[in-house]
Amino acid sequence: MGARFIKVNPADIDLVLRVEGVFYNLATAEQRSAMDWVGQNLYGSHRCDSYLLLKWPDGHPNFWLGEYWYAYWLRQWGFSRGSILKGIAVLQLTGG
Repeated sequence: MGARFIKVNPADIDLVLRVEGVFYNLATAEQRSAMDWVGQNLYGSHRCDSYLLLKWPDGHPNFWLGEYWYAYWLRQWGFSRGSILKGIAVLQLTGG
């Protein structure tokens, strides 16, 4: 059986919101609340396994922590299993 490229009617969605740690620390209360909301895992209410990943600049004390979690999520959701191909969609949000 060949690989399937699209999962039709998936039971859930997996999401990691990757945010620059500096932006997170400087965010308004409303922005931070939205990021924290996604990071609390919305599976129960939205059937969306969702997590927050903070990315830190090289030299920051938390740099390797961010790299560790990036590698973890890449391994969890970035590779195919069986006949279903997986991938990671990257959305870049810009602007005010």
